[in-house]
Amino acid sequence: MTDVKLVETALEGLQAKLDQALSQHTAEIERHGKASTELTGKVDELSQKYAETESKLDDLAQKAAGGFQPQEKTAESLGSMFTKSDHFQALKSGQTNKARLEIKNTIIGSGGSPLDPVETIVAPDRRPGIVPGAFRQLGILDVIPVGQTGSNIVRYTQEDAYTNGATEQVEGAAKAESDLTFN
Repeated sequence: MTDVKLVETALEGLQAKLDQALSQHTAEIERHGKASTELTGKVDELSQKYAETESKLDDLAQKAAGGFQPQEKTAESLGSMFTKSDHFQALKSGQTNKARLEIKNTIIGSGGSPLDPVETIVAPDRRPGIVPGAFRQLGILDVIPVGQTGSNIVRYTQEDAYTNGATEQVEGAAKAESDLTFN
């Protein structure tokens, strides 16, 4: 039996016990006007166990579903690049007393596209989900106009109506006109 099935079975058992305890609790309240502390504690304990088991079931279901797991491109390390180079092999065999490793374009890679480079030393860090734009949550002072005055009346200009007459123009014809009305 799988882990998910075991947790589902345990959850069903807890549900039955919780339903029974809740019906006893309701019956006591109807009979006496209140339930015993022992029965209330039992209902609370069963409710907590049920919630925990349900959470475990959700976690197991998420793990079982797996979801989309992109293949991570593993970049070759500098040490690996060096030991595979011809210069290192010549140094190792004693043909020369120095070795040189040339690395080109290690940040953005030598192949692929600018958005998805390959052969990079620094592996990309990909976060799940979509990151929303930079929207700041409004506060109360963002909605209320704030200012200072030394008068008992404040006058201001407000746009009342706007007609957008922007269109393509025919040569020699009357030009379209936009109109703004202010209060």
